[in-house]
Amino acid sequence: MLSPQRNRRRRGSAILEGALILLPTLAMILFILDMGIILVTEQYYMERARAGARYAATASYDATAIKNIVCYNSTTAPNGNPGLFNLSPSMVNVSRLGTAGDWDDRIQVRISGYTMFSFIPWLSGSFTGKTLTATTHAQSLGATN
Repeated sequence: MLSPQRNRRRRGSAILEGALILLPTLAMILFILDMGIILVTEQYYMERARAGARYAATASYDATAIKNIVCYNSTTAPNGNPGLFNLSPSMVNVSRLGTAGDWDDRIQVRISGYTMFSFIPWLSGSFTGKTLTATTHAQSLGATN
């Protein structure tokens, strides 16, 4: 049988070992969750850029309407309402690459200047996400039969 003093030392070492394992495990779980949120947010913005590029390739080329599609999912901007995930038309850049009506005619939609947040200890705060670009070939550009 163990003496009471030795039993107390074992309990103390078990508490210390548990604390030393629990802290890095919780930090790792928080890191994984935070990176997941950042990746999902980035993917959402990328999908909005793709939606704008698809609209531009199949409808008439109007930079303002394309920016509104990206930000509000509508060709017109609602009064006073923020865009989806706080996107604003000033964060969206629409350009036409190549020669209009030729084989190299492309539409490019860029989203930049959006803010993301991190909750990871020692790295917490807001930061500006990378520029996201979606490029697609111009197809019909609103042509009718």
